[in-house]
Amino acid sequence: ASCTKNESDLAAVQKTVDPTSQKILAFKAKVASGDKSAETMSLDSAVWYVEAALNFTYCMHTENEPVYSEVFVDSFKIDFTAENGKVNFTEIAPAYLNIAQHTQNVFEQIENQAKDIVLQDVDYADGQLTIKTFFATGTTDKATTFNWWFTEDWKFGWNMGRCDGTYAGLSDAAKQLNSKINMRIPHINGYYTDNTTISSVSAWSGDFYNSNSNDPNYCQYYIFLEGGDFDPYGTYSTCITVPELNFYINGAFIAADVIKQNHSELATKQFIGVNYFGDGIPGDAQNPIIMHFGAFTYAIGHTSDTEL
Repeated sequence: ASCTKNESDLAAVQKTVDPTSQKILAFKAKVASGDKSAETMSLDSAVWYVEAALNFTYCMHTENEPVYSEVFVDSFKIDFTAENGKVNFTEIAPAYLNIAQHTQNVFEQIENQAKDIVLQDVDYADGQLTIKTFFATGTTDKATTFNWWFTEDWKFGWNMGRCDGTYAGLSDAAKQLNSKINMRIPHINGYYTDNTTISSVSAWSGDFYNSNSNDPNYCQYYIFLEGGDFDPYGTYSTCITVPELNFYINGAFIAADVIKQNHSELATKQFIGVNYFGDGIPGDAQNPIIMHFGAFTYAIGHTSDTEL
């Protein structure tokens, strides 16, 4: 499931003959032919074909892939002209090829050879397509032992580094949590197509109170939150300790289950990743609020057995 597959390497995955894959293959063949016809399709269909073809080509997942240790998102926009809800194929084909080329360029710049493309999310608004591509790095050696748990304290966000001052400007607790959470999530076989198979839900820590908490030091919420009226103990520190960080690893999976239970559209989807970032609210001058926000992503891997 990576850009090491080029267009000529798709023979193996093209053995699938289900209707969804056939539609995507027909679209890719039409793009490759250089067809300059004046054919039009609805805007929704155009976005679906672009997104589905990208995921089919670059994000065909199997179990024999890198174990992820880091996931990051590349985002960019391109112009995409639609008139009265219709798009000409001469607009669609170059858009697909431009996104594909950008994807390969970013992928090739990743130094880690154990790399992967998790999914590509394409949305249309105001005459532009926004493309978010989730890249991952890790290892192909399944026997490799990652440092699955924290052994160092980290500052909560804003690239402030470790609590001892190292790694300032390079990383923070939110990024480190992303890595340790995402490496625990198993791969889904198949590929994703559109918002019927991919869903992202934004969440903030205040929605995930730990009612079973007996320790006010770090278990009040399943996602990091300190300060303000939300924290009755009045604690405030930009530093998150090792026990706290390890609690928040497990807390992410609890939060993911809560989100799934509260969103009916996620009923058949599997949790595939989280992207935390640190933020703050000034609040009371003596007790500001700092926290982690997160985007939780869920999906269904499409195979010949999961026709859409």
